[in-house]
Amino acid sequence: PHDWHFEHVGAVVHHGGAGTMSAGLIAGKPTLVVPFFGDQPLWGWAVKRAGVGPAPIPAVKLDKDKFVAGIKDLRNPDIITAAKAMSIKLQAEDGMRGAVNAFHKHLPLEAMMAKSDCDALVAGTMPANCRPRLAKYVHPDGTYLAAQEAAALVHSGQLQWKEFDIVKYVDWTARQRPQGLRSGMLRAAGAFVHKVVTGVTGVVTKPLQGAQQGGAKGAMQGLGEGLLGIVVQPGKGFKRAYQNIVAGMDEKTQVNANF
Repeated sequence: PHDWHFEHVGAVVHHGGAGTMSAGLIAGKPTLVVPFFGDQPLWGWAVKRAGVGPAPIPAVKLDKDKFVAGIKDLRNPDIITAAKAMSIKLQAEDGMRGAVNAFHKHLPLEAMMAKSDCDALVAGTMPANCRPRLAKYVHPDGTYLAAQEAAALVHSGQLQWKEFDIVKYVDWTARQRPQGLRSGMLRAAGAFVHKVVTGVTGVVTKPLQGAQQGGAKGAMQGLGEGLLGIVVQPGKGFKRAYQNIVAGMDEKTQVNANF
């Protein structure tokens, strides 16, 4: 376990995951981050800004000289002192309470609640003590409804399930279906170009990745994958483009049918 292990070392070198980062700094250890992906570079630079370690060294750029220089930095008295001070600060902090408070601070709770007067809306089908609930569906008139309220309207025969929209607490517009033929064609073009570029760049990136993982043999295998990608990726792009155009045409047909 990190919390035990880090107590017995002079400094730590790791990938920069949030949990490992926390354990190392709580233990008061100077830290060198060698990030691979995701949020790891962010934590690596946070270490640098806080003065508890040197700048991160991306894993793909790590070599003997950079590693030795990083270890020397970890022995810097200023960094050692800053790491110990950070440990005291972190141990005095109620992290769990802070995380919960931050969660509730940014939670749009009021916007997530059902806005209906459930007794009036479903006249006699809901209990008199109907209380505010989390909104799940959107009534055709735009009213936010809890799942129980929507179910009551359906069971009473006033509406059908297909007449409701699902409440979206986050705007996923970029992931929605194309809104018409023009939208579908634009998305189609973007999808096709993206796949073509992926295939072309793979001729370079795949051999490099293979070489890093398996030497010359890995590079040859990566080259094969890259060349195959030049053929396969445009095909995937064409398929995605076709799907977007068809979805856009369907959406246009549905819109026209409503007028």
